[in-house]
Amino acid sequence: MNSMIYDPNSPLELYDLSADSKEECNIAGQHVEVATELDALIKGARTVSPVEKFNFPLNPWRDKSAMAHE
Repeated sequence: MNSMIYDPNSPLELYDLSADSKEECNIAGQHVEVATELDALIKGARTVSPVEKFNFPLNPWRDKSAMAHE
């Protein structure tokens, strides 16, 4: 991945950073249970704030750009 942009449609990625600091070898296929559990944690961590101004889109840069072209 090597980026901080979240794309819910991208495949799961999992890296052993102690052995692969450049994130070149995706080991999600070898550790499906761990990758799936991590994906569920990430997706479940997003909550709605009772303060409306703190309910940001998942990717505000992409969403602003998309809205500007509508």
